[in-house]
Amino acid sequence: MADSTPFPSTDSEPPPHEHHPSLSSTIEHCIGDFNLSQFLQVLLVSFAWAFDAQQTFIGIFTHAEPPWHCTQHDGESCNSATSNMCNLPKSSWAWDRPSHAFIISERTLEC
Repeated sequence: MADSTPFPSTDSEPPPHEHHPSLSSTIEHCIGDFNLSQFLQVLLVSFAWAFDAQQTFIGIFTHAEPPWHCTQHDGESCNSATSNMCNLPKSSWAWDRPSHAFIISERTLEC
């Protein structure tokens, strides 16, 4: 009668270990070597990211409030450190830099 156990006998040799390829060799096998077409794809995707970065950074430059100072010192009503320029008359304060240096001052968007 034959042995009907599902396990191999302990006298036999263990099965040989299979070779597991590395991740980089698997990727290279699937997509092939790096060539001109892949370089162009990388270049086009990188070019698209430049426009995304522009949209991200444009808010930083357009929302920057330029520094200003008081031109008329009539007590505590005009103090650039504590006052809001929108509550002051236009003649009592001025920009520290030329008005064309910032979008807010160039287009009079301060208030």
